[in-house]
Amino acid sequence: MTGLGQRATRAFWLEKGPHVFNFRHSGSGNFIAHLLDSKGRRVELLANEIGRRQGSQVVKVPEAGIYMMNVKADGDWSVDLQVE
Repeated sequence: MTGLGQRATRAFWLEKGPHVFNFRHSGSGNFIAHLLDSKGRRVELLANEIGRRQGSQVVKVPEAGIYMMNVKADGDWSVDLQVE
């Protein structure tokens, strides 16, 4: 998933279990990304970084279902997902 600035991603399906979220941010300000469940409740903080960053966060998804991300950023960003 990719974007520019603040936005919520489209909904996507995740299986229960560990997933690695790899992120990249090209802005100079804060980059915050939360994983949300289908009701918009926060499941996990994926990133809270300042400036140009690359990183990853392992998240143990509690149950299979529909999820989305809420991202706050001041530049281009991307989040790639891999199943462990």
